[in-house]
Amino acid sequence: MSLEPVKVLMLRELLDDSHTTILFYVRRWSDLLFSEWREYVKQGSTLQFLEVLAHNLRNPVTSRIINIDRCLSVYAELFGRDSIKIVSYDEVLASGADVFEHFAGVFLSGLRLRLPERHRVNVSLTATQTELMRLFNLLGRESLVDSSRLLRFFYLQHPPAPLRDVLARLETFVTTIELSDYDPPVRCVLNDNRRRYDACVLPPVALDFFSEPRTLPVPFVRAEYALTPGFTEAVRRLWTALLDVEKPR
Repeated sequence: MSLEPVKVLMLRELLDDSHTTILFYVRRWSDLLFSEWREYVKQGSTLQFLEVLAHNLRNPVTSRIINIDRCLSVYAELFGRDSIKIVSYDEVLASGADVFEHFAGVFLSGLRLRLPERHRVNVSLTATQTELMRLFNLLGRESLVDSSRLLRFFYLQHPPAPLRDVLARLETFVTTIELSDYDPPVRCVLNDNRRRYDACVLPPVALDFFSEPRTLPVPFVRAEYALTPGFTEAVRRLWTALLDVEKPR
């Protein structure tokens, strides 16, 4: 969703006086933060997870991931707060419901569609896969090469042995950091979000925030792996070999 006031204003003018509902499925910030970092890397980012984490926790009020008002305030101003409807993504999943089925049931007059067997369409990379892809992005920037096509190797049922070897070496440096809804600055923002948009919330929803507060252990790869003998060379060889496989024949 666009956060630029001029674009939201254009949307408002295009819709004229039509009745408009702004639907926002809010996801637990700690899950969303890790998910967004992985997506950044898939799109070419070279930022480490801890850099993204520090950027958002430095001042949670300015974080659009923690503070949903950063996303919704411009819509509330231009469409009216009563046009906004908020659903807790996490509570929908916790209830055992499917997000699309919930959407259809609540917002499409109970429309029931025959859905295909449930499966993940956009499968997430692991912490080690994401970190290795980040390294590929760094090498790509050095050489002005687009490394994004190498993503497909991470989804192979039987990835190449050199790729498995490098991922296994990274795995030994995986640790976790706890992201807590109870952290005072974060809790303050979450409480303010709930008070500000309480009238917009649809069930199911937790009593306190938009989902049950918790502390979530999030995996990441410690940076010391870069100091292990031969690791950098192994990554460069792997990157070159995978690019060679991808060359047009």
